[in-house]
Amino acid sequence: MARPQTVKNCASMAIEEMNVIKDLDTETYTKHKDKFIMYFGTSDSWVPLEHYETIRKYTESSQTHLCEINMTHSFCIALKWI
Repeated sequence: MARPQTVKNCASMAIEEMNVIKDLDTETYTKHKDKFIMYFGTSDSWVPLEHYETIRKYTESSQTHLCEINMTHSFCIALKWI
């Protein structure tokens, strides 16, 4: 069982992200595309594959990668592990 403070911190972070992050900042990605290295997964429940395709369009960079070996986020916990 998670500690109450941990649950509170997770909820606070989620609320902050949902309030602050509204739309893709395409201007920043276009202007600084040479500074980004991005790695997307094909089996990622957090970020849909469409995000990879959208970012790739703006960065036009070989530094935007798609993992095709079905690897999950390192911090995700599957129900089968609990």
